[in-house]
Amino acid sequence: MHPEPCHCPSSSRGFTLLEVMMAFAVFSVIAAIIYSPFLGVQKFLTITEPQADIYRKARITMTRIIEDLESAYYNPLQKVSPDDEVLPFTGLDQEIDGRSADTIRFISKAHIDFDGAGEVPDMTLISYEILKSDRDDSLMILRGDTPLFLGNEQEETEGQLLCDGLLSVNFKYHDAEDNESDNWDMSTDDSGDLLPRLVDIVLEFRDVSGERNSIKFMTSVALPLAGDSDDDGR
Repeated sequence: MHPEPCHCPSSSRGFTLLEVMMAFAVFSVIAAIIYSPFLGVQKFLTITEPQADIYRKARITMTRIIEDLESAYYNPLQKVSPDDEVLPFTGLDQEIDGRSADTIRFISKAHIDFDGAGEVPDMTLISYEILKSDRDDSLMILRGDTPLFLGNEQEETEGQLLCDGLLSVNFKYHDAEDNESDNWDMSTDDSGDLLPRLVDIVLEFRDVSGERNSIKFMTSVALPLAGDSDDDGR
């Protein structure tokens, strides 16, 4: 007897071109569904991460300036320096390449001991200077903190970098009658009050994300001792 031939189906059958095309189409649809949100997230991060860094810089800088201004101090009966060259409060309207780059200097009772010397000064000279960055055309803020010991000569210390990436820095000053001025120079005869009652601050950053030209941060600071110093000096 001869064994009957086996009619089992062959397992070596391949895919047809139509099946391959259908599989590719399904894969493309699934890939597009998965990849589209990923592209959206990447674009979102590209925009928000630089802006988040700007907001962080602005918050730190504004906080430092506000705390310094709130500690602004002047007693007209107290000699600031042996030659009286250190003025209690001076704010100058200045420009760099046609952009506002205002500077400000004032006496404060709040000293930050960067050097760790441990000495407690009678007062300190706070300064905010604006310089142009060496890397690009942006501006940067340097903060100076020079301890003042009554009866002794002191050299003004070099400022430390507080903030960079700025387009402009603007200060405006309000007197007791709320008159606004771009300058507060106590070296002039018409300087008015000893300390401004209110200081407006505007920091303008370049928007590196490209969503807009710039991002502005604005606030106003009331000087607690402005009224007291004014009363003592009249």
